[in-house]
Amino acid sequence: MVPVNEVDAGGLEAGFSSAKKQILLTLKLRGAVSLSDISEELRISKMATLKHLNVLEAKGLVERSFKAGGRGRPRAFFNLSKSSATLFPEAYTHMTLSALNFIEEKLGRDAVVRLLQQRAQEVLDANRNRIPDSGLKDRVGELVKIRDEGGSSSGKCFRT
Repeated sequence: MVPVNEVDAGGLEAGFSSAKKQILLTLKLRGAVSLSDISEELRISKMATLKHLNVLEAKGLVERSFKAGGRGRPRAFFNLSKSSATLFPEAYTHMTLSALNFIEEKLGRDAVVRLLQQRAQEVLDANRNRIPDSGLKDRVGELVKIRDEGGSSSGKCFRT
């Protein structure tokens, strides 16, 4: 079982049972997982696991896919949906800050600045053609879309 404290639970504290939290964390760490594997991980019945998954699926946090595995029915696999990313915002923030602090300690502040400048240039190069030549509102709107696609929650602040 994945220890809950190994992953920053972020938004998971918002009304999820421990079983649902464990399912979300398992899917976060392992990707697409079968019902049987999730059930074994949680040490609860498949029926109980499926009930939890159905609730998470109804909330749009989990998606189901099917894969043929030979004879019989295809097996159901569960994965996190894109909208579930908002449940894990702090994990990436803490990891990024830790990495930047490590680089600064080992290579100096200039290395951190160069890294961030390089990343900014990569993002600019990849998205330059998406920024419209029109007014500021349109440009900011497209920047918000780009940031949201990259996992940022900037849209919460800038949507009008």
